[in-house]
Order: sequence, then structure tokens, then C-alpha cells
Amino acid sequence: QIMNNLLSNAIKFTQKGSVRVKYECVEDDEKHLVSIKVIDTGRGIPEDKTDYIFSPFQQENEAITKEFGGTGLGLGITKELISMYSGEIKVSPNKPCGAIFSFTIKLNKEKKVAKEGDFVSDFHIPTILKILVVDDNNINLLIFRKYLQRLGLRPVTAVNGEEALKILEQDEFDIVFLDKMMPIMDGPTTAQKIRGHESKKISSLYVIGNSANWVNGLDLECKSLGMNASLAKPIRFDELTKLLFKFCKASSKKEFLGKSG
Repeated sequence: QIMNNLLSNAIKFTQKGSVRVKYECVEDDEKHLVSIKVIDTGRGIPEDKTDYIFSPFQQENEAITKEFGGTGLGLGITKELISMYSGEIKVSPNKPCGAIFSFTIKLNKEKKVAKEGDFVSDFHIPTILKILVVDDNNINLLIFRKYLQRLGLRPVTAVNGEEALKILEQDEFDIVFLDKMMPIMDGPTTAQKIRGHESKKISSLYVIGNSANWVNGLDLECKSLGMNASLAKPIRFDELTKLLFKFCKASSKKEFLGKSG
């Protein structure tokens, strides 16, 4: 998603010349330090606008919006995504014309040896799994959607607990991810209403809490709210997959077990 945003911007604003990508990876025992530069020969960005363009819904000027379109969200989302990987993004001029967007992120190395009970990397999550993701942050919803799509899943989303309950009453789901802090109805309140719902299919749902204040596995607060598991923010693909694997393994729905989707 980071590269999609940067490359689409570079191509859009480069009417002649080139768009190039430079990549470098340095690794230690635990992490990959990935540095990437997207270099274009386009219109460039004035130095007094370099910080401004990373703010959501901002363009360099109104003329750009009229000529090229766009909401100004792309670079704001890109900056947020990079920060989730303990990274930062910078822009500098590419003389005589154009811009250089450079960023560095830290990625955890994949564990080569799985211990008993750990996630098995070749386990396929069945695509019949129905998931509802409840979060008021568009970036978090985007990350959830991208990660779940990598597993062949098509999640339904809601922006608060009240909307989520209406969706749950209209259709049947297997798993609900609940953000903690949301307007109108927050995660803890929604979890309590799910557990106290008159419908068995809703009250027995597998509920996973999602917050920077909660740990991976089963946070004590989540447990007290009747949740089944918790997922810490920023979301990691491997931790998300482990929770889905745990659900499938423990599920009474035998059609989930061992299916390749």
C-alpha cells in the first residue's frame, strides 16, 4: 500500500522523464531495515510545502486538485502506515526537476522454526470464514482489509458498535474484531451487548478486541468483558493469522479444519 501510493503519485505528476525506485535492506539477527526511495522527474514540491503535503486532505495547492484530482489522503495514509513500522518518510528535491520520497521501515524476521502450538505457516484459513471488523479509523480498516484479503477473506466493516450490532442482526458472522475507542458506542460496550444479546448466534460470537492498550493473546480487560482474544495495535499480519488459526482449530464447525479455501 505504501508503494502503491508513492508510485501512483510519482507517475501522476511526472509527465515526461522517469520514475525510479531504489531499494536497500540491512539486516541483523531480529529485523530487516528496509530503505526505499521513489525518484521522479516531475513537477517537484516547493521546500516550504514538504511538511504540509503529509497532512490528511491537503494538496500542495488548489491548482493541483483541479488539474490532477485526488483528495490529498494518499500521503497522509502513507505516513501513518510507515509510522506503524517505526519508520519515517521524507521528501527532497530531485534536481534539476522532480522529487525524491524516501522512507525506512523496520520489519521483523520470520521465525524459521515453529514450536508446538505456534502458527503453522502453511495452514490455509478457509475463505468461507465471515468476519466483521469494527473500527472508526480508516487506516486501521484499510490494514485489516489488506491483511485479510491476503488470506482470501472479504471482511465486512463498521465504524462503531451501534452500526456493528445492526449488521450482526442482519447476517451471520464467525468473528468480530472490536476497536476499543469508538464514537457512539465503544468496543467494551459493544462486547457486553453482544454477550447479552437475545440471539444465540450473536451472543456466542467469537469476539477479538483490538487496541494499542491491549496485548496480543487475551488481555485481562478483554477477558473480563467476555471477549475470546485480543490483538494489539499496530496490527501485525502474523499475530492476526495466529488468532484466525486458533479460532479455526478450536471451532466446532468441522468444515473449517484443514480446508485450503
